[in-house]
Amino acid sequence: MEDEMVNTEMQMRAGEDIGIGEDITPPLSPLSFSLHDSFIHSHCSSCFCPLPNRPSHSTTIPHSLLYCSPLCSSFGSLLHFHSAEFHLLRCLSSTSPPPSSTSDLRAALRLLRLLPSHSSQLGRTSGLLTNRHKLLADEQIVARIRCGARAMAIARRLRDGKQELIEVDENEYDAVLFEEEEAALCLVLTNSVEVQDNDGRTLGIAVYDPTFSWINHSCSPNSCYRFLISPPSTAASPADSKLRIVPSCSNGEKSVYSNIEFRKGYGEYGPRMIVRSIKRIKRSEEVTVAYTDLLQPKAIRRSELWSKYCFICCCKRCSASPPAYVDHILQLPLTGEGSKKVQDLLLLDVTSLSEVCREIGSDNTTENKKGGGGNFREITASNHAPSRLSSDHSSSRDEANRKLTDYVDEIISEYLSVGDPESCCEKLESILVLGLHDEPLETKEGKIQLNFRLHPLHHMALNAYITLASSYKIHANDMLALCSEMNGHQLKPFHMSRAGAAYSFLLAAAAHHLFSFETSLIVSVANFWTSAGESLLTFARSSAWDLFGKQEITGLELLSHGNRKCSKCSFLDKFEANFSLSQNLNEDFENISSKFLDCISSYSREVWNFLSQGSHYLKMFKEPFDFSSSANMPKISDLEPTLCRKNMDSYCWSSSGLEEAQQATNQERINILHLGVHCLLFGEYLASICYGTHSHYTRQVQRLVYCDDK
Repeated sequence: MEDEMVNTEMQMRAGEDIGIGEDITPPLSPLSFSLHDSFIHSHCSSCFCPLPNRPSHSTTIPHSLLYCSPLCSSFGSLLHFHSAEFHLLRCLSSTSPPPSSTSDLRAALRLLRLLPSHSSQLGRTSGLLTNRHKLLADEQIVARIRCGARAMAIARRLRDGKQELIEVDENEYDAVLFEEEEAALCLVLTNSVEVQDNDGRTLGIAVYDPTFSWINHSCSPNSCYRFLISPPSTAASPADSKLRIVPSCSNGEKSVYSNIEFRKGYGEYGPRMIVRSIKRIKRSEEVTVAYTDLLQPKAIRRSELWSKYCFICCCKRCSASPPAYVDHILQLPLTGEGSKKVQDLLLLDVTSLSEVCREIGSDNTTENKKGGGGNFREITASNHAPSRLSSDHSSSRDEANRKLTDYVDEIISEYLSVGDPESCCEKLESILVLGLHDEPLETKEGKIQLNFRLHPLHHMALNAYITLASSYKIHANDMLALCSEMNGHQLKPFHMSRAGAAYSFLLAAAAHHLFSFETSLIVSVANFWTSAGESLLTFARSSAWDLFGKQEITGLELLSHGNRKCSKCSFLDKFEANFSLSQNLNEDFENISSKFLDCISSYSREVWNFLSQGSHYLKMFKEPFDFSSSANMPKISDLEPTLCRKNMDSYCWSSSGLEEAQQATNQERINILHLGVHCLLFGEYLASICYGTHSHYTRQVQRLVYCDDK
């Protein structure tokens, strides 16, 4: 029976029909959990809450952990000692160099405290897959597992007062001697999930029982999950929460799992989890979640899933042939060739669904027709390009794509490590506009100098937008901190804040275009709309507007109730009535989304010309909210006469920017405010589907919309 269970794919299926945006599990307590080393000094090791009095940051590994209350301490201290976690940290703190991370080892020790002894011959423990055979066959991870198992075994013997510590040559390894520790560590590596707080920071890891661990991955999932991080005395369960999913297996035999005893977790302690639907799920339909970032191309998703979980994803999205539109566009570079002028080789054309199916050799329609996306689109070669690129051209394109991706990755990594936002902005915008010049390609007509650029919806372009929005915001704040008085020195940070808001909006619009084809992207899209709204509101309320003589209202007057109201919709009234739009989840999702998008699109057309001033790349988008037509896609040829590396870095923030900024009117400022409010409310509406009523998103939106007057 055990062998049969190991070789059988376990699943969780809906026990009843489930609507969109509904909890499908009660709060689930973890079987094991541990903070990452970087948060041991700042967060409670029992409940993951921030410590009330955070000690100064330290890079050393403490022997004893920290707790936020006597209640957490009474639980955590006993577990810390009896699991041998204390002894592990004491041993590892004296090693040189110290290990990069101990969270998986500590979680495995805690798991051994809870679970019964098991044999290494069994591939599952209390229903949880260890994946031991696959993990130990991976040369890149086997050394880490063996080293970790050895350290865990030494810690457990120290706890038990045994002096005969393990004396084994590092070149020798006795798997039987470290059997339990090895299996527990493999179980943690296979089943642990990263625990994130409301700010998106990954605090640590946790392992849950089969109720969650048997929920399989899909790159087009129908569910997501959220964490409840709170002190045990305040940990209240959502009303009417119940378990609405049931175990199943690929061969349909209930006997495979009917005798498994599901271990109980630690109750109120540790980060609890709730699984929630993001699509409608029919009874008996398999419930799935995402184990990786869904805004990555298939190759990257599969690589990450294999490196961590040792499986190749064969979900519907990954198995689609030809690739689904979202996967196609996420890895497609925009290509240009140059002689006297740079000409676009690959453009987005709008075609009907039947034309797309006929072109790509498929008569199957895609299920994701909804969400305001209009007709289905497909990439076609056009505008001076042959219908099929030559093999040499394709090879050059693939190599250029790799170089572009590596270069953008390098810029972003440098920004994250060095923290130079100005340099990051200059480099990213330069590569987005000018692209990469490749070696001349020999053709029958002679040599052609190829220039390769990222498609605006390429996954690395999306990463660039995220980084540009962040770096411009940080750069603006840094400069404002140096400007103690209201003077001309605030003009540049004003431009920076404007560019950051524009890139944040462009990112939300681009991600929403992809969401209209793949609705499982809702979690990312909700976050992007909320961030865009926050950036736009911050910019609209900036005191730097007072530099311009045409401003008849102050930042405080802009916050007035009347200026926030929209004449086109009543969403703000509904939000004010309940401080959430989640009450409308049972209404038609497409209808509500369409109303939001109509308002957002209308306001964006009013303000985009002003928001995009000073940026070569942003000006290339005629209308940032419409990625459906080649007429609205950026064309490098429109700006070619002014483009060169020399003026790319100097043009954006020249003195001419003052004249442009002074053209801004009060109505434009109010329109930017309206656009920001709608982005925030739309983000809250989408987030309520993912996280439920009155989530942290709702509180964040309430704070941002009303600022100091509520």
